Amino acid sequence: DTGVFPNYEVTPYYDSMIAKVIVWDETRARAIRNMQKVLSESVIFGVKTNIPLLQQIISHPEFVDGSFDTQFIKKHFATGMVQEGLSEDQELFAQMAFERASDSVADRDLETSSPWRKSWRNI
Repeated sequence: DTGVFPNYEVTPYYDSMIAKVIVWDETRARAIRNMQKVLSESVIFGVKTNIPLLQQIISHPEFVDGSFDTQFIKKHFATGMVQEGLSEDQELFAQMAFERASDSVADRDLETSSPWRKSWRNI
């Protein structure tokens, strides 16, 4: 469930919940697998998301077996998620995506009739 779409611009005043994911299945294990699949296939550029933290939470043994309690986050994620570096392929992909997105924004800026476009100057 989301209010964003391809090329949507998230302003600095965005609602921190730009999207939500809900999964369901006949068993807890299958629902967790569905959520792991959805989260692993989600790609969001431009804003930081909590997807990596959610992936760690739903993969934690206490969450998977349902033995967690209301202290689960405080107990296992009090300082946030466990940070892991990106692989070389992930770094390269992120850089290429950023460059492509930057080119797209520059092209869009040149096409606009706004007085703030790059070719406008104050006389």
